[in-house]
Amino acid sequence: MPELLLLDMQFDEGEADTLCGDLESLAQSVRFGGDRERALAQLRRFQGVFLAQCARKLAFGGPIVLFGTLPSQQAERLVATQAPLRILEGLLFEPVREALLWASELVGVRSE
Repeated sequence: MPELLLLDMQFDEGEADTLCGDLESLAQSVRFGGDRERALAQLRRFQGVFLAQCARKLAFGGPIVLFGTLPSQQAERLVATQAPLRILEGLLFEPVREALLWASELVGVRSE
């Protein structure tokens, strides 16, 4: 099992059946009312969240760095329920470096 996960939030490419999450259940939910295309767009847009949740269900306990944007309340809830997890908006070097240092400290990797 890996010691740390780096996840992109959005997955625009690839087959629907390779995405994490239950597309059919999501499509049949009240929110999507059977609209499979809208549900698929949601799975793609928030695939990083689904992957983080799946990793935790599979007992992955290492740090997760998620690259993407979420509304603040959703981000706070995700960080609280899927810890240790950090969400980075954009790919600015300094926050990426800080997040990788944070993750390496959690898994005991020494930076040189």
